[in-house]
Amino acid sequence: MILRCLERDPEKRPASALTVAAALPGGDPLAAALAAGETPSPELLVAAGESVAVPVAPALAMLAGFFLVLALGVVAGTRGSIISQLPMAIPRDALADRASQILKKLGQGSGVADRATGFHFDGDYLRWAQKNGPQAWWTDLRIGRPAALIFWYRTSPETLAPSSPASRVSARDPPVTLPGMQQLFLDTEGRLLEFHSVPPAIALESAAADAPWPALFEAADLDARTFVPASPKWLPPVFADATAAWEGPMPGRADMRVRIEAASYRNHPVSFQIVWPWTEPPRTDASQRTGLPADVIGEALSSVCR
Repeated sequence: MILRCLERDPEKRPASALTVAAALPGGDPLAAALAAGETPSPELLVAAGESVAVPVAPALAMLAGFFLVLALGVVAGTRGSIISQLPMAIPRDALADRASQILKKLGQGSGVADRATGFHFDGDYLRWAQKNGPQAWWTDLRIGRPAALIFWYRTSPETLAPSSPASRVSARDPPVTLPGMQQLFLDTEGRLLEFHSVPPAIALESAAADAPWPALFEAADLDARTFVPASPKWLPPVFADATAAWEGPMPGRADMRVRIEAASYRNHPVSFQIVWPWTEPPRTDASQRTGLPADVIGEALSSVCR
């Protein structure tokens, strides 16, 4: 302390007598003031800070170490995040165009007054993967099939308006109940996962020759030859007068099988859905929901996935 008081550069000398007192052995005016129940003055706090200052070299070393740990944390966090592992080669607009082309092939792409798009996580799959296959989970995510992140596309003959003015249009809000509404779910590679179309309010006069199931299998990138007919188990979410189902191997996972549940109205397809081993029926009881809805999370990620 004596040598500091004798420094030629005034900036290196103690700023006050309190600083000198705090630096002397046994001198801790801040602790004494606190013990006496007094409020330390600003000058006393400054002096106490100077007395315990870390030398420049160790301080720089600690600062460099902090930034190194921070950088490693960012890298580890990026590797460990779901979004960073997903194949996102197809931008959002291209996925929307892919969905529109599927509708046109089915002859259902006309009369659209409004449309909406977005992303959401497949919560059923994420819960199943964490419970049954945590070791291979990240590999499956990189492949993109099964899909952890799902792109949804919906159209309507009228303006889409959510149930609450404060909310946004989502995959299920407003409900897909208006005649002419259509809804598609694709994975991030543009493969069809689910399709629903509300039939017209007035009955069709004539039925189509055959339901175009091969076109939907093709849109889902599934080989129809590997699937065999099965008894339908799931009721379609829209009106239909005929149902169908098939079972076959899961693409890329021969050890698992999937179901295709489909429905038609007068041979016009109104529903087509891949039922994975982890797929659960839609929940309607609000008490069963925990955390943020998948649609809310998906909207927060939309800008990342564009």
